[in-house]
Amino acid sequence: MIDPLSVEQSSGVMGFAEFLVWSQQVSKTIPNVRRLCETRIAQAFGFIRPTIDVPLDFATVHRCDLARLWCEVRGLCSGSTTALICEGVRHGLALIFKVLAQARQRVALPRDVYPVYWRIAYEAELDAVSVETFPCFDLQAILEVSARLETSVVVLPFPLKLHGRRWTEEEVDQAVTWLRKEPQRRLILDGVYSFGLALGTFTKRLLETGQVIYLDSLSKGWLHELVLGVAIVPESDLGTYGNSFRSLQLSQANLFRARGLLSGFHYFPIQITEEIERRRDTLLKLLNATGMRVLPATQGYLVAIEGSASVLLAEHRLLTMPSTVFGSRSLQWSVASALPPGDLL
Repeated sequence: MIDPLSVEQSSGVMGFAEFLVWSQQVSKTIPNVRRLCETRIAQAFGFIRPTIDVPLDFATVHRCDLARLWCEVRGLCSGSTTALICEGVRHGLALIFKVLAQARQRVALPRDVYPVYWRIAYEAELDAVSVETFPCFDLQAILEVSARLETSVVVLPFPLKLHGRRWTEEEVDQAVTWLRKEPQRRLILDGVYSFGLALGTFTKRLLETGQVIYLDSLSKGWLHELVLGVAIVPESDLGTYGNSFRSLQLSQANLFRARGLLSGFHYFPIQITEEIERRRDTLLKLLNATGMRVLPATQGYLVAIEGSASVLLAEHRLLTMPSTVFGSRSLQWSVASALPPGDLL
């Protein structure tokens, strides 16, 4: 058995960069370790990733047509007029954060989901406050804290990335109630972990409030990063954000590729979701056998475990990610990935 104390000392409190170094060391020095830490979905599923050949010459691809096509594929019949096109979720957030910073708006960001949120906010010089979402996602408390901090804009994952689940009906009710109390309130929802599937009734209900910005891209559902991002904004906010998006000089090759993916591979999100579900079920059986508490993930490829990465490695030879990699302050939770492991970085 591996000495857990030595593992704990060597792993420490890690961000993503530190984890990559540590995980490489583990793979090189500890035999028979099972890697459950792949996060690069496009590389992990490269064997089924759809490809689009871009010709040298082709007719101009118009963003308005792509917006309509995206909404059609996602089952959003009435959203194309407020769908703004960019390169991805991070790109869309950067544009939105710059506008909010110029308006001196304060924004609440989750500190424990995706550290890149904070990097984008810093680069935009945005006034941001942190809220905790993991391991307990208490939406009512998050919204109450945001109100006390005089924050009218809250960014949240939708679905919940680390919890491996969608929002509940009660949580949607809480969000709608919070929004209705003040017309200037906004929820910015990162929808990329919906994997390109048709938008559900909960998503549409939130969009119908006229106070939700919904962000998504082709990076998860079609395994193509930095090709196409979409921001569905309230009609009343088109004047606020429209110019920032419409002034972008986007690659015509990428727009052509996006059109080909949405039109020729509209079924692919179902295929990738089924593949993830199969692998997640296998992962859950493996983790439950450790006897540790495992959050009952029903969506996505990440599974949270109440147990440190060092203990999982020392006692079970499972290489998982400390929750600190995602920004959490908790040292007693780790996250495993159901993605097939790729080559070491």
